[in-house]
Amino acid sequence: MVPGVRVSIIHFHPVPESYSTSVLESVTATLEAEGHDTTVHRLHARDYPGPGDLATTDALVLVYPTWWGGQPAALLDWLQRLLGPWIDGERPAPSPLAAVHHLIVVTTHGSSRLVNALQGEPGRQLLERVVAPLCSPDTDVRWISLYKIDRTDRAEREEFLERVKREISLGSPAA
Repeated sequence: MVPGVRVSIIHFHPVPESYSTSVLESVTATLEAEGHDTTVHRLHARDYPGPGDLATTDALVLVYPTWWGGQPAALLDWLQRLLGPWIDGERPAPSPLAAVHHLIVVTTHGSSRLVNALQGEPGRQLLERVVAPLCSPDTDVRWISLYKIDRTDRAEREEFLERVKREISLGSPAA
């Protein structure tokens, strides 16, 4: 049997009872059901993975709410500390994300898809233009987003969780 994909899931939301935690649980359960090896890092609990933690990660999944058009400050801080030398420095060695073949974001927005498009989706641009190039050259980048979360009802949020389950799939390991 081929081993599952090694997945690092980075989560940030300061409120444990948030919808973001439900999204995290859906992501984790789906990937584990497919037989993948998942590790969850909760930035709000100061669980910051370092380069060594990510050296053998095949898939990096970021789960967070989009605030002010981008990533929450704690997530940005972690990304800047982790990737700073490769963005603004001499790139001392291979990027800590060099083994990542799947970069997946699951996020929610208070604003509509149109508003985000007019703003240029700065959070998405950061990940696609800065983070993805530091991953493996063949990295699959996915953006799974729920817009207008402030105006959704329970059924729409449940529907998004089902969408997350479909779109987060990395497939089951071969038997």
